[in-house]
Amino acid sequence: MTRCLLTMTRIPKIDFSKPINCDVGCANQKKEGYVGIDIDEHGQDILWDLRDGIPLPDESVQDLNVCHVLEHFTNKESKDFITQAQRVLIHGGTLTARQPHVKHPTAFYPDHESFWNEERVLSIVRNEPGWEIVSNYNTGFELIFILRKK
Repeated sequence: MTRCLLTMTRIPKIDFSKPINCDVGCANQKKEGYVGIDIDEHGQDILWDLRDGIPLPDESVQDLNVCHVLEHFTNKESKDFITQAQRVLIHGGTLTARQPHVKHPTAFYPDHESFWNEERVLSIVRNEPGWEIVSNYNTGFELIFILRKK
């Protein structure tokens, strides 16, 4: 499927003299002290479509928080995002992700393109060298996982 979407972008000047924390898909609920990125305008710091990569320098992020974003990506887009996350994270940096667990009915909302469970996270670590699992669990509603860049 070809994406045909005119996306506006906004990328402010950010001080990268020390690693930042980044909240991806933050909408209007950006975590305090984090740089926010979202595809839709909510007053966040960066307006950007993450399917075009993460618009941050290599090894510039300490914690990348991803809340209810990955399920909107196709499997390929999810894989590409994980690769981009590894690129922008510093060594020891973390990717914290929350999305509907495949066993919960919300996983099958019409705009959800990929499905997530604990085995999928294990597969990421097996197939994408450089990650270690900090946590990987099902809350009954969400899959929450934290990966650390080695």
